[in-house]
Amino acid sequence: MIAIAAIVADIVLILTHRVRAVPDPAKYAPWPYMAVGLAGCAAGWLVVGRPEAAWDDLFLALVCGVVVTSEAAHAARALSGRPWVGWATALVSGAAAATWLLPDPLPFTWHPTACRTAVRPDRPARRRPTTEHSVVGRRRQGLGVAEVSTKRC
Repeated sequence: MIAIAAIVADIVLILTHRVRAVPDPAKYAPWPYMAVGLAGCAAGWLVVGRPEAAWDDLFLALVCGVVVTSEAAHAARALSGRPWVGWATALVSGAAAATWLLPDPLPFTWHPTACRTAVRPDRPARRRPTTEHSVVGRRRQGLGVAEVSTKRC
């Protein structure tokens, strides 16, 4: 959902710039904004927990986070007249585009059934804890509850 909101905001910014801007004969180089957008994508990927990427999701994240972001950053700089606005737009839009890689619509959300149904291919499925590993079992054995993690995933 964050990536959708970011791409809609980028497109509105680009269209506003195209309508309002006076034709500028000087060409601008989009490469610095593309580099910052790519750095924002990498930072966003790290922040949301380095989700595994499929090629279709990766392509979408890179197109939104690099190409569209560089054009939106140029539009933001031209409309505001301040150079830092373009850099901030490139970084934030790039980071928001990394959320295309998430399996859930929102980052940092936890679903109670996600841990029980999801099995990673590199790890075998986990079994439910037995009573000696649960909080109740630890209390019976005289061990502190602070030593036990009740989280199952």
